[in-house]
Amino acid sequence: MNKVPVSSFFGGVQRFAGQAVGQAQRAYTQLDKASGGWLPGGGTASPLTRYKQEGERNLTQQYQQSIDRQSAANDYVGKPGRFANEGMLFNAVRAALQAGVNPLAVAVGSKPDVSKLAKYYSDFPDVANEYTAPVNMFLRYLSGSGAEGMKISSREGKLLYDVSQKGIDAFKNASPEQLANVREGYRQEYGQGVEKRFDEGQIPWGTSNPQLYENRKDRNTLNLSVGRYWAKQDGENVNIPDEKYDFPYANKQSILDKVSSFLKIPTPSAVSDTLVRQGYGKPFDYSAVVKPTGEVDFTPR
Repeated sequence: MNKVPVSSFFGGVQRFAGQAVGQAQRAYTQLDKASGGWLPGGGTASPLTRYKQEGERNLTQQYQQSIDRQSAANDYVGKPGRFANEGMLFNAVRAALQAGVNPLAVAVGSKPDVSKLAKYYSDFPDVANEYTAPVNMFLRYLSGSGAEGMKISSREGKLLYDVSQKGIDAFKNASPEQLANVREGYRQEYGQGVEKRFDEGQIPWGTSNPQLYENRKDRNTLNLSVGRYWAKQDGENVNIPDEKYDFPYANKQSILDKVSSFLKIPTPSAVSDTLVRQGYGKPFDYSAVVKPTGEVDFTPR
């Protein structure tokens, strides 16, 4: 199943300040002026200059304070979910800074910076475990390190268990007619191969339904990581037997993507979309055993 919903960002525009791209650039310049000149590539300064002059100092102070707090809490490098509570944006920036690259350089698709980021997490994949699940899994995709040694926080694991259990219970309580309709629908969409999954007691489940969560942050945590998957009850545990972390739009980028991306706002999922469309990253397969305590045992496949 496809894992991460499509979201656009800088559409693969690999450039810094000074490069013009026709009408799109002029529209971008107008937006830059309206926002006070802070946009990457805008009139006030280049992304790196602007970032270093105004942003990096503040971010560094915030992160140092956070690191001090984490150290006081007896944390350690590679601890699952060490910084997950900061959220995806701070985690994405932290992940770049940890690798010694500028976050905005990565955001605009600078090949040397993206390559350096990927190499760092290829060499030190356990560090990715410190971040929230969407950032963790994307770094493993970007670096090619895959699911080897992958761990997530117990809070995120408990969230995955609870949401999976809701799906399993929903199928248990469904009528024979409802089950037959679901099975037929999946057979038509995915082919005869799904019949074996249904016969083995697996249920298809998705994480995008807001009604499954208490808040949007929890929804984004699962929807932008495990996405849609198959699951089955295994004693008190939930078994996710065979999944792939991948993107349906990998290495596909249109001219429209490049032009429209100038007017989009940078978010972690949008940046990942840009890099995927540019052809960075490698899909990986995994299985997982999710325990009621929130412990998740990932296994590469």
